[in-house]
Amino acid sequence: MVYTWGNDKYPAQKYKSTIVYKDSYDTKAGINGKTKENQWYKNTFKQKFVGQEWNQSQKQEIRTSDAVDDYTKRQQIDQSTGTITYGTATNPANNTMNSTTPTFKINIESYDGSLKAEQEFSKGLNGKIDFTKRKNEYKNYVTSIDFGIALRPQQRLVLQKQIQQARILLANGFELAKIKRDNNGNMSDSPYVVYLEKSSGGRGQIKFEVDSEIIQGAKLDIIYKFIVANQSEKDYLNQIFYTYGRGYGDQKSDETTMPTLSAKQVIDYLDNNITISDDAIESKKWDILNKDKVGKMRTDTKLLQNTAAMQSFLANRNGIVITDKLSKNLIPGETNSIELNCYKLLSNTIDGLEINNDSEVIEIEKTGGSAVSTIPGNYIPFQSSGDEDDDDYSEEVIITKPTGIGYDYIFYVLLAISVLGILVFGIILIKKIVLKEQ
Repeated sequence: MVYTWGNDKYPAQKYKSTIVYKDSYDTKAGINGKTKENQWYKNTFKQKFVGQEWNQSQKQEIRTSDAVDDYTKRQQIDQSTGTITYGTATNPANNTMNSTTPTFKINIESYDGSLKAEQEFSKGLNGKIDFTKRKNEYKNYVTSIDFGIALRPQQRLVLQKQIQQARILLANGFELAKIKRDNNGNMSDSPYVVYLEKSSGGRGQIKFEVDSEIIQGAKLDIIYKFIVANQSEKDYLNQIFYTYGRGYGDQKSDETTMPTLSAKQVIDYLDNNITISDDAIESKKWDILNKDKVGKMRTDTKLLQNTAAMQSFLANRNGIVITDKLSKNLIPGETNSIELNCYKLLSNTIDGLEINNDSEVIEIEKTGGSAVSTIPGNYIPFQSSGDEDDDDYSEEVIITKPTGIGYDYIFYVLLAISVLGILVFGIILIKKIVLKEQ
């Protein structure tokens, strides 16, 4: 018996036949050393399972599926969906799946042979047997063939974005303020800087409070860090695990045995107030996208959604950069990262400067497994629509005048340092002149 299934509600990319109980299925199919049972459908084949993974009470009897997917077709479906972009994710192929039971022998009628046909049926006037007399009693009802589908292990590629370091350098090279993240992810304390951590409801904030008299010609340096993490549920690329589940074909966990995810392209929508550093470009880790390239990503390659809202956002964004250096096959639990250096030249007229930065994975590659849980390329910064695992934003950076009592002493401290430097230089110069004359 073949079940053909798959539609918009239950797509074959995301669902599969439920796993089968190995001993029972092998007996029905006559495989793996088991003697085939030709009329297995006459038994209920209830089996006992123990373990929380089945969501059953201990030793509770359940009926298991009798049909399994066409694994060759499963591989073809997975290979055809190996590259995920906005275009492919929003126009998925309408794939169906065939799930087949083991072969079985069945009588056309349920007649058990205890009575002779001439005793049960009579011939009509035309000399033919009349089967209408007791035909309902001889229908062969088959009620013990079961089939079910379940969600496949979910595939998730998560983008995490954060500021790794931010600092202000005065025109003379003096480091006025600096905040840096340590290896444990904690931000260091720094004078003149207020840090508010990111949360599920907000971007977080790094606020520099600087006196306008000393900021002329200063430079704001920001290092952004991007982390992609494969947070998928465990799955394995073999038919044994696919058919029987845990305990079969899952002994080895690496990129040769498990589906992997890779962030092939990541786009970063730089704030118009900041500029990518020359080092980031010269290292070829990041590329700058001009308006023409971004337009083709909407209309031709369909890496971005081509909507009025996206067009409006892109029209007002000058600094858009992209990288393929996060492209690495990751198994569940693995991560990959890259940094982006940016800067902003400051003037004494700046007050209340706000810098925001948003990013998204716009192309994903997978080596098998279910469809990913997100739609790449659908994120529009500062809008709620499209906010998913594959996009993120960094903390907001703000530069403002001091708001608290006592911040006005910064100028005088720096003035004193400068005067002291001049005095020291003058003393050294005088000593050299005096010694030379002597």
